[in-house]
Amino acid sequence: MNNKTVFLTFLFLFLITSIAFAGTVQLPQTGQTKCYDSAGVEFHCTGTGQDGEIRAGVQWPEPRFTVGTGAESDCITDNLTGLMWPKNGNLAGKLNWDDAIDYANNLTLCGYSDWRLPNINELESLLNVWLIV
Repeated sequence: MNNKTVFLTFLFLFLITSIAFAGTVQLPQTGQTKCYDSAGVEFHCTGTGQDGEIRAGVQWPEPRFTVGTGAESDCITDNLTGLMWPKNGNLAGKLNWDDAIDYANNLTLCGYSDWRLPNINELESLLNVWLIV
């Protein structure tokens, strides 16, 4: 075998094993409980494989958010995502992007110093998009 073939074989095996061991994301349930045909007419869900039948995903916790106590009293924990948020949504005031990153990276709040800015998916997780029309 030449070097190119050995390298490509190694690369292929590496990629396959990396994909096989990649973590999975636990998505929340959508809340869909009914099934519809292509015309939008509701019908019985049994055997359709639609979300109204399967209802896959993590059950939404009750309560969704827990207000911290003690050292964490200035924060709220999202029981669905496990993320912690400051109670004060305007904690740093108005900052540009770079200053906001620096602020978060240097923040100590609720007994934690590993704060960071949320990504777009984490911000979106705060919205119940099924209620927004």
